[in-house]
Amino acid sequence: GSLLAARGETGCSYRAMYPNPTLLQNVIDENLNDYRAIPYFPFPVINDRHLTNLFCNLHLTLEQSASRLERESKFFQAFTYLIARYADCSFNLRRIRQESKAVMRVREYLEAYFEQDTSLEQLAHLTNLNPSYLVRVFRKEIGLPPHAFQTQVRIRRAKALLLQEQSISEVALAVGFADQSHLTRHFKRYVGITPGQYRLKVKNVQDI
Repeated sequence: GSLLAARGETGCSYRAMYPNPTLLQNVIDENLNDYRAIPYFPFPVINDRHLTNLFCNLHLTLEQSASRLERESKFFQAFTYLIARYADCSFNLRRIRQESKAVMRVREYLEAYFEQDTSLEQLAHLTNLNPSYLVRVFRKEIGLPPHAFQTQVRIRRAKALLLQEQSISEVALAVGFADQSHLTRHFKRYVGITPGQYRLKVKNVQDI
């Protein structure tokens, strides 16, 4: 398992995680095809600020995000870094090849089925690429990981639906968010204002 600790004025707080060995094997398979053991970490305590940030972000994502694609992508990002740097089977990450066709296939799928709770495993099966490798390839070619691209597509579709008579909660469900609060959080991050403010702003412009 992984364990994060933070020291404060009142003592230490901890976050623990016990990953499925099969998921760890998927990380290793991308780089070491003949390695079949569960990775062993010789150092029980690792002091690495970047690794800490990756796992803190992963924990928060698992708690707050309803997107399976985001949860899985951040899992692979964190554990790929951990294993590559600190496991007994440490390795240099597999070099990214030109995968334009695979990336285009994923992009078209996410645009066509933006409202679905797509898994990283589905996208990997679609492209015959390792899940961890797919995230790295997609990010290099598009500039965003798959889950962020999916969110952008959803926000773009939500902007169009907000100009109709549907309620904001109905728009949230229609584009694939768990509820109105999830839509609002992501919408404000990408657009800078809430869905309600956006609807009012566009309506006022149209009335001029």
